[in-house]
Amino acid sequence: MAVTGTFVVDSSFTVTSTVGPDTKSVQSRIDYRKTFTDGTGENQVNKSFGKTATLAATSETLDLQNLTGPFGETHVLTKVKTLVIRNESTTSGHVLKVGGAASNIFASIVDNANDIIIVPPKGILVLTSPFDGFTVSATVKNLKIDAGANSIQYTIQIEGS
Repeated sequence: MAVTGTFVVDSSFTVTSTVGPDTKSVQSRIDYRKTFTDGTGENQVNKSFGKTATLAATSETLDLQNLTGPFGETHVLTKVKTLVIRNESTTSGHVLKVGGAASNIFASIVDNANDIIIVPPKGILVLTSPFDGFTVSATVKNLKIDAGANSIQYTIQIEGS
C-alpha cells in the first residue's frame, strides 16, 4: 500500500476602506501547499486514517498506535504529519474538545499535556508538521475527542508514518 497526497490550506481576505475620495484595499493571504510522497522521512507519509463519526453526549479516545486503515489494516503511528478535525455541528455552543485523554496523552500538539483545543461548530482544527512530524509513542498516543453533553458529528483525517 502506498500513500501520497497534497495538503492544502488556502485562505484569502480583502479589506476595503474608503477614506475621503480614495478607496484602498489590502489583501491578506496564506497559500500553503505541501505534497507528500510515500515513505517515512521529510514530506513523506505511509499511513492514512480517516472517518466520520457521531459522539452522542460522550467522548472517544483514539489510540494513534492502533488505528484501522481504509483496507482493514492496523496502523501503528510513530509520527503524525497531518491532523484535521472538523466539527460538523451547526448548533451554537456544540464544541468539540480535543485532548485531555486519561492516560498516554498525545501531547505533541500542545505545550502542556492537560491542554485542550476547542473546535467550534463548523470549525476545523488543522495541524501539519511535514518535516519532523508530531511524535507518537507508547506513552504519547491517545487523542481524546469529547462532545460533552451534546450529540456532535465530526470528521477526522490523519496522515503519518
